[in-house]
Amino acid sequence: MQRFEIIADLFCHHDVEVCFALLGDANMHWAGAMHERGIKFIYTRHEHAAVAAAAAYTRSSGKIGCASVTCGPGLTQIMTILPIAVRANIPIVIFAGEAPLSKPWYNQMIDQVPFVEACGAKYFALHDPDTIVEQINNAFRHASESWSPVVIGVPFDLQKQLHHDQQRFMPQRSLVLETGSDVICPNEISIAAEKIAVAQRPIIIAGLGVVKSRAKDDCVALAKKTGALLSTTLPAKGLFHDQPFCLGVAGGYATEKAKTIFSKADLVLGIGARLASHSFDGGQLTPDAFVVHLDVAPQTYVQGRHAADLL
Repeated sequence: MQRFEIIADLFCHHDVEVCFALLGDANMHWAGAMHERGIKFIYTRHEHAAVAAAAAYTRSSGKIGCASVTCGPGLTQIMTILPIAVRANIPIVIFAGEAPLSKPWYNQMIDQVPFVEACGAKYFALHDPDTIVEQINNAFRHASESWSPVVIGVPFDLQKQLHHDQQRFMPQRSLVLETGSDVICPNEISIAAEKIAVAQRPIIIAGLGVVKSRAKDDCVALAKKTGALLSTTLPAKGLFHDQPFCLGVAGGYATEKAKTIFSKADLVLGIGARLASHSFDGGQLTPDAFVVHLDVAPQTYVQGRHAADLL
């Protein structure tokens, strides 16, 4: 069995069902093997579109997206969408191939690692045949656990070699994305409860984390219990449209009436949201509010501004 077939088996092993791609010589053998294994390919006219489509697939399905571009100039075409996926915490596995190791010169040869790392993504260079299985498993694990895209580069001459390693695949893992730890911090919970108890004008801002974890009803119940108004980040727009006390989208796209209400809030509960600058209108949305961030990866400092007072 050739290595591109082993690699295709590994992608299938990790529940990949759809791949968005633009083919070239560095990924065509792998793509053919994937197609033979029943993986659906959706071809785009530009590499950027392939990765963007994979990102949309991840957002809509909750699974890790899969995209593929060829090496060299194929990879450089994703330099806009890749940092977007990194900043939006969208896990995608991108198979890019690499220039052949056996040739002293190849017209599409570039050092791909600096391009990918400059975008904030992790690059897996698979040059050692003995670690291919382990490295691909590591790539999928990294995408799932870090909520970020990864790029896999395998020289296409290495892909075509026979694979003799009998290393077993790792036990299959679910591609439902990891949700954070179960660590409970009693002190922080007590402080949050105290802030909620005394708040006069609380507002909940829910993000995609609420959508993915199906926590809408919990947020609605919390709002009814505390008297909080409901709102969402732009990506979660529409989540609370059936609720009578919904302000709609928070941030720069909020209505003028909603912005007036936001400006008077004394407590904001950011739930499953990044608390990004645009969601708070550059910090002008809730100038006097105490902000509590409830998230799998809470942050006090986001995009150059103090975003939360309690995690």
